[in-house]
Amino acid sequence: MFKITLRAMAVLLLLAAPTWSVAEETPSARQLELADRLLRAMQVETQSMSALDAMLPAIAGGVSNSLTPEYQKLIVELTRDVIRDTLVPPMMARFRVVYAKTYSEAELIGITQFYEGPLGRAMLAKNPRVLAESAAITGELLPSVQTEMQRRLCEKIDCNRAGVAAPRPS
Repeated sequence: MFKITLRAMAVLLLLAAPTWSVAEETPSARQLELADRLLRAMQVETQSMSALDAMLPAIAGGVSNSLTPEYQKLIVELTRDVIRDTLVPPMMARFRVVYAKTYSEAELIGITQFYEGPLGRAMLAKNPRVLAESAAITGELLPSVQTEMQRRLCEKIDCNRAGVAAPRPS
């Protein structure tokens, strides 16, 4: 369950993450204000939670079968609540700075106008469906990726001696 939860959080971060390479300059107050407006227009917080909601079935599927359905449900609910309450607020505060440092005032205004316009709103409205289907596709593909990672690892080290399970043939 812990591995699934970590995967879900990593995918959430990747889906919601801003550009990772950041300029070193300090953003102006105006850039920070515009970044706030952009993040609201992009519905980053809502979209992040939608991405998590799309992954919750995978989290639920990864919860130990030795737990009762009630406990499994509780773990999924706690995962969502903890991410919402402890990850999202500081993530949003830091994203604000990243966006403000990365984009000029003119770029922030233009991008915000897109998201506040009809095409941006349509994109955001359809994004939960895209995220749900993307999460399902990722869930289907991950087992083969994990098998391939194990196979490649076992080519480089002696898996039996290292205590790593050899990959099972597909």
